[in-house]
Amino acid sequence: AIPREAARPPEDLENAERLAREATEMVRHTDYLDVHARVLEDLAEVLRIGGRPQEALVELEQALSLNEQKGNLVSAVRTRALLENLGRTTATRL
Repeated sequence: AIPREAARPPEDLENAERLAREATEMVRHTDYLDVHARVLEDLAEVLRIGGRPQEALVELEQALSLNEQKGNLVSAVRTRALLENLGRTTATRL
């Protein structure tokens, strides 16, 4: 069976990445650290689906840093779990 992500047209991923990057730019210079972190997580998911796990890890690490800076422990735990899961997936591909 083909994973659902693989069945998506490349244009969908390109549009999703463009929108996620635009959203990241919109919140980058605000005080909304939790929103910025969430947008980075969304970008990481798009990159993961697009087969770019190393880039996704970078975005998740930035999201974790923002969550920790904000003191948002619940989101930090979620982001750490995403990092660990992606890290395990990436390690098995190497």
